[in-house]
Amino acid sequence: MNCTNKDDSYLNLKSSVSDIAEKYFRCLQNLNESKSDKYSFSIYIKRVKDAYAKLDHLEQRFINNEFFYQDYPNWWKDKYCKSTFYRIKKQSMKDFLEAFNNAK
Repeated sequence: MNCTNKDDSYLNLKSSVSDIAEKYFRCLQNLNESKSDKYSFSIYIKRVKDAYAKLDHLEQRFINNEFFYQDYPNWWKDKYCKSTFYRIKKQSMKDFLEAFNNAK
């Protein structure tokens, strides 16, 4: 999956990271269901985890809460104003996609 993103608009970034998260969960499910091609599922999962590990703690929190474990809607409202939330989220998405695209 090539997620090179020349257009770093908020919506395009959000769509790209959402796609990665959806595929990540599909790969986990397929890996657990013992389907064939476990190797490619494992590679994709590792790539996502490696990209996530390259983020700082704040960016990890944003990526995790917004895309991977969305059990806490509006989790940010007690901590950030809306403009700060969107600014940090956008930068977190850009950094995650860059790390993902550079992961091997």
